[in-house]
Amino acid sequence: SQGRPAAAGVEDAFAHVLEGESCEAISRLWDLMFRVSKPFGTPGIASLAISAVDLALWDLAGKVQDRPVYELLGGPARDRIFCYATGNDVDWYKELGFRAFKLACRHGPADGLEGLEKNEEHVAQARQVIGAEAELMLDCYMALTVPYTIRLAKALEEHKLNVKWIEEFLPPDDYSGYAEVRRALLGNVSILT
Repeated sequence: SQGRPAAAGVEDAFAHVLEGESCEAISRLWDLMFRVSKPFGTPGIASLAISAVDLALWDLAGKVQDRPVYELLGGPARDRIFCYATGNDVDWYKELGFRAFKLACRHGPADGLEGLEKNEEHVAQARQVIGAEAELMLDCYMALTVPYTIRLAKALEEHKLNVKWIEEFLPPDDYSGYAEVRRALLGNVSILT
């Protein structure tokens, strides 16, 4: 989806600062791309392009040094990591051995109260399949509003569905919206507490 525009960003905006440079100068090249992107804006496609180049550079540096990338990053930090399956096929994910699940939110504000209830039912059904001990999250991909998010979160809590988090319920730059949801759900709690 964003692959072609990001590739064009690499070719049109970043290639001239990358060509001839050492693939192992990853931090320096990231900084150069970041600075070059400032006139046209770093967020969005430029950020995706920078990320793509950054990943490719780490991969290439690993190949050049004949070492896995995790070693280049300082070696293993832990023996196990938290991971989860994303999607709505929780039966299959559970069968595969996952113990944490992130559902796609199927309905949004345009679906009204009926959609809100269907989201609750969807989460409740997943909770029933995965059990009380599994982690459960909800991904809304920027499709909700502040009032809808508050209602949904309160409904999920009221039904004791034990949802660990609701992800991307608003666009990432809606700072005031996130603050309003936080106040409504948590009160005026300091982020440092």
